[in-house]
Amino acid sequence: AQPISSFSLPNGLQSTNANIQQQYNRNQRGSNRLFLDTAIESEWSSLMPLGIFHGITTNPTLLERAGHQCTIQSVQSLATRALSLSDVDAGSKRQQHYYCKEFMCQSWGSTSEEMYKNGMALSEVDREKVV
Repeated sequence: AQPISSFSLPNGLQSTNANIQQQYNRNQRGSNRLFLDTAIESEWSSLMPLGIFHGITTNPTLLERAGHQCTIQSVQSLATRALSLSDVDAGSKRQQHYYCKEFMCQSWGSTSEEMYKNGMALSEVDREKVV
């Protein structure tokens, strides 16, 4: 593996964060989607605007490490905040660009029925974007 310092982007792209989003469009990326794997909201704010992540994913262990409760209500609240991350402050007349297009979270439970029930409750925020 190459060390990060010698990593080069394809097609002569410059390796500055501001240029990645502008130069590296969806056609060049292909159909793969990267997800930011954390429940730490400050990391969402700093890393999602880079434009390289399709969404955010988390699980009960990451929730605990970040100091969040592993409850339906807590994860629904996180999903709502994640899906509302955008480049426009409230009141702006500029077109909004939402950074997080999908929020993935791991369900929990001691039986398959309980896991299904919890998963369905978690996705009530937005069945199309919360997986």
